[in-house]
Amino acid sequence: MERGKYIIIDGIEAIGKEGLKRRICEYLNSKKAILILREPGGTQLGEMERALLKEPVKAYTALRERFLETPGYAFGREADSEELLSRDPWAEVFEYLTSRASSATKIVLPAIERGNWVVTDRAWTSTFAYQGFGRFNGDKEALKLIAANHKMILRNIFPGDRIYVIDITVEESFRRMKADQVGRTSTDFFDNEKTEFFERVRNGYRALKKRYPKQVRVIDGMRTPEEIFADIQNDLTQLLDD
Repeated sequence: MERGKYIIIDGIEAIGKEGLKRRICEYLNSKKAILILREPGGTQLGEMERALLKEPVKAYTALRERFLETPGYAFGREADSEELLSRDPWAEVFEYLTSRASSATKIVLPAIERGNWVVTDRAWTSTFAYQGFGRFNGDKEALKLIAANHKMILRNIFPGDRIYVIDITVEESFRRMKADQVGRTSTDFFDNEKTEFFERVRNGYRALKKRYPKQVRVIDGMRTPEEIFADIQNDLTQLLDD
């Protein structure tokens, strides 16, 4: 059986991932069996990690309410926002690895072996950019470890068949987040980061192109969704013909 493909859509906040993912799947669906994924998440373990990563205060509070009286757990203290919102960068990396290992083993790798094309918004590339550059400012050893761990998890599909980085300015990202609050909360961990953090993250996505020129396509995201998708569609057509 022909092996499937691993397609990643990524970039900083508010690049329009959901709309692009939908268009890509509509285009591919008549040609290939498609599986759609969102990270972190996809499995029950992954969704728990997603809650801990994005809404640590709410997640701790919910766990405390459930396990406060359960022997073997120490949820006596109420949620400490300062502690929960100042986590160690490596702890953050390994939380993402936990979610990604779960989705790779249970969803991604089996699907690709069956010949499915997996289309995901966010993937290991997000950890490379957000943690490798956002947290570690491009430290070479940190980037090496992040890539090595993901290569071990994703095995022969690393780094992906196509990585579409939708590039917009940080100013435009903030403008879009302010204009469209759907699915966003005031306590979302990453939505509350500062301009300098997202500038480093954007540089991280651009650095992917230098490391993986064959797989990465940097798409100008400052244009209309139709123009952005047209570029992706043209490239996917070539991938289908390979």
